[in-house]
Amino acid sequence: MGYTIRLKSGHQIELSSYHQHLTDQERLSGLLTHEDNLQTLQSLRQPTDDLPVLLLEPEQAILDSEFAEIFGEIATMPEVLCVSRWVGEAHSGSEADYSALKVIWFQSAFGLPDPQITAQLEELDWLRYSRCFVW
Repeated sequence: MGYTIRLKSGHQIELSSYHQHLTDQERLSGLLTHEDNLQTLQSLRQPTDDLPVLLLEPEQAILDSEFAEIFGEIATMPEVLCVSRWVGEAHSGSEADYSALKVIWFQSAFGLPDPQITAQLEELDWLRYSRCFVW
């Protein structure tokens, strides 16, 4: 069995795919503003396949910078972007075979979800956010 989490609702979900990237790996140089980060977060919320997407909002640290007057508030997010796919049982009463959800978050280091993220995942309202599928 793979990496699983038991949700407070009683559902058990299993991590079926997990990809990590440096948050700013596409950026060649320069500083990101709070506005840049908001645009990144908005683009991450958009589904790229049939899975619904849930983005766990990261905290942005506002940096004191002399460039803020020119470019806007300079802000950072945690260093690692995590894109995961979780599967669980189909919703009660559904004819489907399973349910699934893509969850995206940011954390400070590569690896499995850190304790803060795990706590957020345990609180997840699976029935609200996941979608049922047939094999």
